[in-house]
Amino acid sequence: MNYKIIFTMLCVGFGLQGCSLFNQSECNNQQVTDRVKKLYSSQVNISFGSKLNQLTQQFNPNANKTTKTIPSIEGITLTKIKRLNLEKLQADKDNQDSQNLIDLITDRFEGAQYICQGVIQQEISTNVLADMTKELLDKDSNVIEENKLNIPVIYALYQHNGNQQFEVQYTAQNPLHLMLAIMLQKKQAKMTK
Repeated sequence: MNYKIIFTMLCVGFGLQGCSLFNQSECNNQQVTDRVKKLYSSQVNISFGSKLNQLTQQFNPNANKTTKTIPSIEGITLTKIKRLNLEKLQADKDNQDSQNLIDLITDRFEGAQYICQGVIQQEISTNVLADMTKELLDKDSNVIEENKLNIPVIYALYQHNGNQQFEVQYTAQNPLHLMLAIMLQKKQAKMTK
């Protein structure tokens, strides 16, 4: 009888904590995912004025100081996170998608301790979406689902000397998706003005 109670309690415990128990990899670390989202946000929220201010500060240190705004990660989530197994990818060299991933990883993330894959989802205004659907090609239309832009990304984690310091780099699997995100962000900024 005691075994049944213990077993039931363990099942309930795993049911409540199961996801967090088995997803505690470096790829799912909250600080890492926040950095990926911030990198994405700073890349998508390109502003000519901020770039001009940076150049002015670089060449004229006595110029009026402008505060650097950190791009918001509101409305941006990172989902479908998984750690990539490079040996498994290299064993499947006949698959073109695997070969493309291997090429991207070796070109971009040499020396990384962990390489992860995920999907950045960004909420899009329905007005912007209705305006952009006319301009989207059929191959790009699958990137938008339920008013969210879905961009598959690869990110790498570099840890320094085994301590808590780490560096994160990321890239979109398809650079055209990133360009689409920039276009959508610009349209959204124009519509809110």
